[in-house]
Amino acid sequence: MRWAGKVLLFLALLGWTAAVRRPSFGLQERPVEFSARVEPREARPGETVQLQVTATVEAPWHLYSLTLPPDAGPVPTSITLAEEVPLEPRGEFRGPPPQREYDRTFETEVEYYEGTVTFTRALKVPEDLPPGKVPLRGTVRYMVCNERSCLPPTTAEFATVLSVVAGPPRPEFTGMPGREKEGPAAPGPEDEVAAALRRGFGAFLWLAVIMGLLAVLTPCVFPMIPVTISYFTKQAGQSRVQMVKLAAAYAGGISLTYTGLGILLALTLGAAGTNRFAANPYVNLFIAALFFTFALSLFGLFELQLPASWVTYFDRHSQRGGYLGVLVMGFTFTLVAFTCTVQFVGLLLVAAAHGEWTWPIAGMLVYSAAFSFPFFLLALFPQFLAALPQGSGGLNTTKVVLGFVELAAAFKFLSNADLVWQWQVLTRPVMLSAWVVIFACLGIYLLGKIRLPHEAPAENISIGRLLLGMLSLAFALYLSRGLFGARLANLDAYLPPAEYGQPFAAETSSAEAQVAGEPLEWLDSYEEGLARARAEGRPVFLDFTGYTCTNCRWMETNIFARPRVQQLLRRFVLVRLYTDSGPHHLENQQLQEERFGSVALPLYVIVSPAGEELARAPYTPREEDFVRFLREGWERYR
Repeated sequence: MRWAGKVLLFLALLGWTAAVRRPSFGLQERPVEFSARVEPREARPGETVQLQVTATVEAPWHLYSLTLPPDAGPVPTSITLAEEVPLEPRGEFRGPPPQREYDRTFETEVEYYEGTVTFTRALKVPEDLPPGKVPLRGTVRYMVCNERSCLPPTTAEFATVLSVVAGPPRPEFTGMPGREKEGPAAPGPEDEVAAALRRGFGAFLWLAVIMGLLAVLTPCVFPMIPVTISYFTKQAGQSRVQMVKLAAAYAGGISLTYTGLGILLALTLGAAGTNRFAANPYVNLFIAALFFTFALSLFGLFELQLPASWVTYFDRHSQRGGYLGVLVMGFTFTLVAFTCTVQFVGLLLVAAAHGEWTWPIAGMLVYSAAFSFPFFLLALFPQFLAALPQGSGGLNTTKVVLGFVELAAAFKFLSNADLVWQWQVLTRPVMLSAWVVIFACLGIYLLGKIRLPHEAPAENISIGRLLLGMLSLAFALYLSRGLFGARLANLDAYLPPAEYGQPFAAETSSAEAQVAGEPLEWLDSYEEGLARARAEGRPVFLDFTGYTCTNCRWMETNIFARPRVQQLLRRFVLVRLYTDSGPHHLENQQLQEERFGSVALPLYVIVSPAGEELARAPYTPREEDFVRFLREGWERYR
């Protein structure tokens, strides 16, 4: 009996020790705490609120993302609202960009969060919901791991309260017009504009400044850099004060013509009129002819001068002849830049086309002023060239170099007209051949083997000129690789598509075929895409694009061809809708403006088989952002 008593005493002590130690184990087994809140805390019927569920993860554990594929190994996080919640969901829960890394345990790439992370979901207050306190409850199913182990999937609850008050819905809480669901996790210009509009006029103008500066980095603006320098190089003999005035007139002309032309086209041709005007083949031919003329003038074949009577008149009026030329240059700049820089002003032009004036005009003025400021600085650059010793020939050499660059840019605008009219003359090989010849001739000129008629023989070639000549010849060799099907990275954005005018190009040089095997299948009809989506049970990926859209070509050659993007795109029914040419471009323009409230190119939208918007993205040069957009659209459909 004594032995039995000792055993019972030992078991009792063991049970008491386990009970004492259990809280510490419990803390390790549930290393995530969830809380919830709603913004705004008070809402009116018809308004949209944001439900925020915050997870606080203890180190060294990590929580898996909402967008992790279910077959990846670990269980993705999922958040479910209780059925009795009377609010109407607008989209699914979304989170910030997760961390990604290859997990050797699961032998795949995983997405996870560490520390504190907040997931959000838009909820609409029904118009017939009576005032009062509305409980918002739900559950979170999640799984956590650390470097050594994982815990089994667990379910946690969350709750918060929304106060519904009487009154008409406030515009700042009713969401974007024409947008029934939220956009992608990485907000695009439309989301940022909408948020700035809600924060007030000052925030909106500050966003216009930021977007204007960022627009300078878009591809089709680059050709205007040598054009600006070359034009003001011809003015370098002016005094410093006069050059500052001319540069200011140039920047002001860009801002005023950009705003004025945008509003005028919105009134006469609708919000999409800017894209139609910039893609017009006659406008592109005019710009090409202008660039050819500038190039020949820089080569010294002739001087661009106003008629003598005009010069005399302008000389008597404070040298307005110089200002007239600068304003013409500003107008040319506006034509070139419209298609690339319409991302921010797209919504503003839609508003102007429907009668709103104050905010669109103010936004476009501030946007274009910020956009033109770097070119004000570029216009002053030739002052430094003018300080070179006259015997060095540096100023004349700079003019000739820029003349070759303008000659290459002229072919780009000729190609735009060829694409719109579908002549299939300036194909990718023809364009590349022209550029190879131009830059090879530039290299030979810089090495002193070609001399223009008005130039004296070059006795000595400076080190800088020699290096630039070698670089130009190397660039010509690099371009020649494209003639054999090689991709040319960012330069592909300035070239026609590989398959344009080449019936067998898709088999040999398609970027998609080189990277992922079979090319993607694209439809060209919105209705046909929806019909196939209903038949196959897949969502639709819409690509609003243009033949003359440089940013569109950049996305197709540098983002669409990536293996991860290819793999995700194959989940969708793919529809490519051209808005600047083709048999249905007017219908596609109308669909983009009226259904999706934007005229910017490119625009990517994921819709369900019923045509319900799931996600959207604008020009997105980062692969991670575009992959996140595709995954979010897919998850929302599922």
